[in-house]
Amino acid sequence: MAKRWISLLLLFAVLTGTSLTAGAANTAASPATASIEAEIQEPDAAGTLSFQNLETRIRTGNYSFLACAESIASIEAMDRKAAYDDVVAANNALADMIFMLAGTGMTMQLEQQQEALRKQIDSLKPEEYEKTYQENIRQINAVADQIIMGTQTLYITVLGLERQLEEGNRGLAALGRTVTEMELRYKLGQVSELSLLELKKTYSSTQSQLNSLSTQIRNLKSQLQAMVGEEPTGELTLLPLPEVTEEMIASMDYDAGLEAALASNMDIYWKNEDVKDAKEDWDDASWGYPKKMAEHTYRSKVYTYEATKQSVMFSYGNLYRAVLDNRQILEAAQVSLSFEQKNCEAMKKKFELGIISENAWKNTQDALASAEYAVIKAKSDLFSSYLSYQWATRGIIAG
Repeated sequence: MAKRWISLLLLFAVLTGTSLTAGAANTAASPATASIEAEIQEPDAAGTLSFQNLETRIRTGNYSFLACAESIASIEAMDRKAAYDDVVAANNALADMIFMLAGTGMTMQLEQQQEALRKQIDSLKPEEYEKTYQENIRQINAVADQIIMGTQTLYITVLGLERQLEEGNRGLAALGRTVTEMELRYKLGQVSELSLLELKKTYSSTQSQLNSLSTQIRNLKSQLQAMVGEEPTGELTLLPLPEVTEEMIASMDYDAGLEAALASNMDIYWKNEDVKDAKEDWDDASWGYPKKMAEHTYRSKVYTYEATKQSVMFSYGNLYRAVLDNRQILEAAQVSLSFEQKNCEAMKKKFELGIISENAWKNTQDALASAEYAVIKAKSDLFSSYLSYQWATRGIIAG
């Protein structure tokens, strides 16, 4: 039967005295590095972090990543034959002890230990060892990819929150102008004190929410700094995201991407291993009800495997279509921005001629800023969905 990688790693740890970590540095470039930025980037200036250099800085500065790299190196340096000989020697010693204690009623626990050693001997045979070793590398690299993808997602999230804070501050400034206007109207007896107080309460509440958002951004920036091996001060400038080009979208291949996603997804891989194990159990089962139970277990594993494949296919399709949807949202936002730019030019002339008030002119400027914000957000959403699609083609489904 196929052995799970964790059991073999534990055996390595016992035999070599090595503490193994579930993770390692994967030498393959992430989708962001491979598809979005092929050229070597200049190092980030002090106090800044760019998305293009994010993965490199994780790999070279993140202490967990460095520890993982050493862990996998220790596995690669292991003398498999020596480990095999050690386990065989331990098994032989147990066999001698069991023989000497035969008839004393004290051999049951020793026989159980011997059975466990025999399984370990099987797992260290060349054909089993190589398969399990490759599973280890695949699993560890998947964990490494998850760390990179999670940090990339955090980077995008922080940029989004910064945009929300900027938009919120703009709205707060507009609300402040309204408060000033309401105070004047209150003095003139045009509005009630209750209306003025209610507006001031809204202003105060909005200001408090924005202060909390600012604190949240600082905390998340500290987390990003820790992920790249820097002191988590919260003082960090994130550079803008790369843009997704039409060429990048045109290069997306639904069928090829789906095939790659199914082939590299770890959930599918392990469910398929479960099917193989269940088939072996069915073949090895004795006749009668044990055989029937093993057959039903096998069929259950097959259905679970098919359901997992179906789930990955569904998620992959959603991610692929999200890229196309976000592209059309960006196009619509760009049309709106073009209108607001022309409207702002016309309103500026009216303001200079005294046709509209200063408040009306500032509101027009706010509308233009909001349209610009919508375009930036749409570009970010497009980038995020494209990145998720790229990860999906490597078998890692976000969300």
